Amino acid sequence: MYQKIQAYPYPSAPPLTLLFLWEKYAEKPLHQTGRCVLRKFCNNSTSGFITGACVLSKSSPSLHDLETLTLKVSELLEKKRHRSILPLIKNLHPSDVAKIIQYLPPHERHLFVQKFWTHIEGGEVLTYLDDNVREHLTDMLGHKELASAVKDLESDDAFSVLEDLSDNQKRAVLASISPLERQRFEALQHFPKDSAARLMQQEMIAVSPEWTVKEVLQYIASNKTLPRTFYDIHLVKDDWTLVGCVSLADVMRANVNKKIADLISGDLYTISALEDQEQIALHFKNYSLISAPVVNDKGILMGVITADDVLTVVDREAEEDIMHLGGIGASDFYAPIIPTTLARFQWLLITFFNTLLASAVISQFQMVLEKKVALAVLMPIVAAMGGNAGMQVVTVVVRALATHELSVFNMSRTLAKSFVVSFLNGVIFALFLSLVAVVWFADMSLGVVLGAAMLLNMLWAGVAGTLLPVMTHRMGLDPALSAGPILTTTTDVLGFSIFLGLARHFLF
Repeated sequence: MYQKIQAYPYPSAPPLTLLFLWEKYAEKPLHQTGRCVLRKFCNNSTSGFITGACVLSKSSPSLHDLETLTLKVSELLEKKRHRSILPLIKNLHPSDVAKIIQYLPPHERHLFVQKFWTHIEGGEVLTYLDDNVREHLTDMLGHKELASAVKDLESDDAFSVLEDLSDNQKRAVLASISPLERQRFEALQHFPKDSAARLMQQEMIAVSPEWTVKEVLQYIASNKTLPRTFYDIHLVKDDWTLVGCVSLADVMRANVNKKIADLISGDLYTISALEDQEQIALHFKNYSLISAPVVNDKGILMGVITADDVLTVVDREAEEDIMHLGGIGASDFYAPIIPTTLARFQWLLITFFNTLLASAVISQFQMVLEKKVALAVLMPIVAAMGGNAGMQVVTVVVRALATHELSVFNMSRTLAKSFVVSFLNGVIFALFLSLVAVVWFADMSLGVVLGAAMLLNMLWAGVAGTLLPVMTHRMGLDPALSAGPILTTTTDVLGFSIFLGLARHFLF
């Protein structure tokens, strides 16, 4: 619901700014603007400036409240009391509605969408849904509902939804929109999947550098097709070649008779339409960007990427790295049982063959194990410690590769550091485990062998944990996905081989 937060003196602003603020935000729900809504104005008759404002905000339920609300919605759906549900959801943010849909079981999810799709902002809700849930919902919606949902979205969100539709659904939706919008969407399909062109929004503010600040503000106030949220004014020539950018804050503070081109200051950061989205996220981080224009190879302005778009990329990339380190290609939390089983089976099969290889190594030392049972008790420790130590290094190196912190300039230092850290940890645990072996089995020789095997395996884990991600990355493979299984296999095989080999040589 909307809640009154406070009334406070508003900084003086020209009447033209008042017109802009009122026409842009006054009669729109907060979740559509992403900003506070000015509902009341106190006009100073002597100066003609805004002197006060009442700020309203839309409350967001806590996670506990949202779970309670979902239980209530589920209960009402079961009792077929559909009219009682609408008051509970009508003022919710689309992301909260999406969360409720995801919490509901599939059969209730279908009923909820069927009954209340026209009462929620369907397009916005689709953008917040998990990919698997969104695919399920779009399959149950008709072409008319999908077309209506896409029309209400900004171009970047609309294209994201369109990408996940089936070919028949996509054709039906594209046929229902204007020829100009259809042409824009079809043009974007020719760009690589993870390129800037697929991420940018085409709604932006572009004006002539010859305009004055007053003309720019009048254009903003009178144009109803501008983006809901924007940060910069883009200055372009007649052929849409980008000249420069001016922040909205600078425009609002400037003299209205000043030329807009005179407000250009600092460096202009542009993004190529073909640039990889992960690289874009790094640019936003390194240069503290809020938005950046996207241009083609001729410098023609194509769109703009904002911080919320980049946040989506960062979240997706982080999720991919976490899932890959765990041996999962993508999040399957909302995926059906059979696809989830098949996806996980592939990685479990790799682990199965890895363990078979380790078992084959152990089988070569059957005579040694039969003579000294203590070896069978202690050998898992060597392999497990090496594997865990190696995965620590892999995690750090994969992250450094993703953020471009690791390069040819510091590769040798990184490798040396990993070696020294592994050596120090190896010495500490070698001494500790040697003591355990001596106390437990009263065998000094066994303790020395165990300690030596532990040290050597942890040294290998540190070196391999650094080199394997780098090597797989240079081979064009995903290091988060491929380095882990290779490392654990080598630490298991080497751990067993070193420990049992040293035992056979020195204990018998």
